[in-house]
Amino acid sequence: MRAIFKRENSALSLPIVQAARTYAQQFAQQQNSPEKSQQVRLNTLAVWVVRDYLQMMDIPTDLVNSQSWNSMMRMIADIADLELPGIGCLECRPVQSQQTECYVPPETWENRVGYVIVEIDDAQLTAKILGFVPQVKDEYLCLNQILPIEDLFEHLELLKVARLGIVTNLSQWFHGIFEIGWQTWENLWNQPDLLTNLGFRNSGISAEQRKSLSITQRAKLINLGTNIIPINLVLVVEICPQSGERTHIQIQLYSISRVLPSGLKLAVLDDCETIFLEVEVESSKNQMQLQFNGEAGEHFSLKIELNNYQITEKFVI
Repeated sequence: MRAIFKRENSALSLPIVQAARTYAQQFAQQQNSPEKSQQVRLNTLAVWVVRDYLQMMDIPTDLVNSQSWNSMMRMIADIADLELPGIGCLECRPVQSQQTECYVPPETWENRVGYVIVEIDDAQLTAKILGFVPQVKDEYLCLNQILPIEDLFEHLELLKVARLGIVTNLSQWFHGIFEIGWQTWENLWNQPDLLTNLGFRNSGISAEQRKSLSITQRAKLINLGTNIIPINLVLVVEICPQSGERTHIQIQLYSISRVLPSGLKLAVLDDCETIFLEVEVESSKNQMQLQFNGEAGEHFSLKIELNNYQITEKFVI
């Protein structure tokens, strides 16, 4: 059974450095009310302190690409996120001394890998990292329910492993071996809950024609949004053997709601996670497509991105 937080012996004290105070004051002055200024100031300090701590523990962070470092997001939302490359967004929620609860705004309940609670002591120019929780479901989190900060590292390591995900082996598709989640277009189309929503049919060739041309095709349902605001898409992958050990690969992305959302991007990344193909949806289109050739044994990944949501699918040829 995991230990539960006790304020007197679980908190880790860290200094609030001058750079953190400077950024916090600068961001606070950009707000239009004293209440919003205080919110942004405390959020900024909490994020910076958690960043300093994680860097001490050799955990990479990406402050600049965090939403809390985006002036527009600070203005319209109560966010204190810190991007952890390859893992996700960690929310850093501030509290002040004597508080027994931490406020966690609903806009941070999704797309977070955890929540770190930080007590800010302005008088002493110090902060205490009180602990963390992996998820929240209510606006107010009792501090006697949080876990020791040491448990965060095991949690992040498990998430990092999970983010690596299942690598889809395309060569095995030629032998009729498919990973869970990939199905034929025909089976996908015949699902009752999709019949009334899919605003398209396969515009390509029939199953018989694909077989005669040695083309293997599979489709997969993807939700790029959240359970509250779903963005449902269909990812279609077609492969066809070429001369030698080369394979032709065609990637298609469809919308279940007839038109793909504006701003949607589809990219192919190499094994170093460098983008070598990318396309952005055109207005009022229900399909986007990329195609390329690859060698047996090569790794690549697909990144589907819309605003702050993204999904990555990993493949080996």
